[in-house]
Amino acid sequence: MKTHSTVSRRDFMKTLGLGTAGVGAIAATVPVFHDLDELMSTSNVTPAKRPWWVKERDFFDPTSEVDWKMLKRFNRNNEAHTRRVNTMYRTPEQYDALLAHRAEINEKRDKDASGEKGYDRKWNALYAGGNTGITAWGWNYLGLTNDSQKAKTPNELGVAPWKGTPEEGSKLLYAALRFFGVSFIGFNELESYWKNNLIVETTTEAASQWTYTATNPTPPTSDDQRYVFENVDKPYMKDVHTNSTGREAGTLVIPNSGVSIVALSVGACMEATKTGWSTYSKSNSSQASHMHNVIRVRLYNFVRASGGWTAWGLCGHQSAETNFAAATSLTGISENSRNGLYTLVPEVGPNHIPFSMMTDMPIAPTKPIDAGLWKFCQSCHKCAKNCPSQSISDDNKPSWEIPSQRNGQPRVFNNPGLKHFWTDMAECNYYFAERGNCYTCYANCTFSEDRASMIHDMVRSTVSTTSLFNGFFYRMSNFFGYGMYDDPDIWWDMSLPVYGFDSTIGASKGYGQR
Repeated sequence: MKTHSTVSRRDFMKTLGLGTAGVGAIAATVPVFHDLDELMSTSNVTPAKRPWWVKERDFFDPTSEVDWKMLKRFNRNNEAHTRRVNTMYRTPEQYDALLAHRAEINEKRDKDASGEKGYDRKWNALYAGGNTGITAWGWNYLGLTNDSQKAKTPNELGVAPWKGTPEEGSKLLYAALRFFGVSFIGFNELESYWKNNLIVETTTEAASQWTYTATNPTPPTSDDQRYVFENVDKPYMKDVHTNSTGREAGTLVIPNSGVSIVALSVGACMEATKTGWSTYSKSNSSQASHMHNVIRVRLYNFVRASGGWTAWGLCGHQSAETNFAAATSLTGISENSRNGLYTLVPEVGPNHIPFSMMTDMPIAPTKPIDAGLWKFCQSCHKCAKNCPSQSISDDNKPSWEIPSQRNGQPRVFNNPGLKHFWTDMAECNYYFAERGNCYTCYANCTFSEDRASMIHDMVRSTVSTTSLFNGFFYRMSNFFGYGMYDDPDIWWDMSLPVYGFDSTIGASKGYGQR
């Protein structure tokens, strides 16, 4: 059974030829602080308490380079999860065979008939319980659909609305969202970069069930669910109808001004991810994602009750107006990663489940961060080396150039304008479809480690200040055997926090603290 090695830190340093001098060299990179206040390098826009080694950057200047002239709004008809894209690179018959095989695997797993570790009754029961969603609230692009579930506005109550500066609005909203269950929060004003480069053009509704052919490569525009900007005060929907494949279509209107992006991410159970091949190996498929359904309703009613404002959005990773990697990177929640599937939060690595909304509540923006994570990815190849489908780039440096065609077709699922490691998301999706599961990259990420041991925080702080030891830390992760557990049943013997993640991250006050 794979568990974390008990090899001492001193022995490990000697094994890699660093010895005690290596520890001293690492310690020398950590600055000295005189009191706790000096440790906090955080924005005054919110009460967020990030580690001292998380630095702020300028607005729209994330650590991964962006060419704003090249980057264009992405059309999700080109998204790798869609049938349209998956039938571009393999024939419809081949793709259907993969889906049929996946359905067969999942049926056996559901009935405890697969004989696989991690797919017996206790794991299936855990998924069934955690996958119980919140369905009592009706929701669409504009927010709550049932008037009886909407909070009363100050005007409806005959009282004065809350008033304050945008900075005070951000602090107010941040505190409320933390109370509602959000681990990481960031804000951005919806200005020209968002409108011209970042807000997606469509959801995946048109392409989700569309079969690609040379004569009909893209769905008709009448099948699209499209985001547009107009000079209006409030968001609205128009031309709503059912498209040719039975999906939702129409136009989702975003006001041209007075709008902010609210980027949110809830905690995910890191140890559940490490169970690897199990029913519950990625808790974002159930437990964490269902928190989004609760949070969006609470956010909607909070801003409505505060000042008669609104909050809206479809929130799903194939339907939201933002790419969540962009939203979390540009608002200071996280940094980009070698693997395009997730971004890295300094405190928890890839173990967070993001989504986004929009609001007209006046709030101040938060800035991108630099914790050395993107730079670390350039010398760490762990996710690429462990990827069973070899979908993740193993290049030594990021590139502006998207790799060449796949099976004679352009890689439409990659959007130019980033200096990036370009993951082959279509191949990733094929493997997932054939295997019925795969979160190997999440589990094997060097930053998928908790903070229980001091060494992990020392690594994080060192990475933020120098890249000198990045290769060493990558080798250390392999040496100690960090990654997926060989036996997923080890999870049942753990004593984990409520919901499986540490909710004290970002907090500076709690029970026992004064």
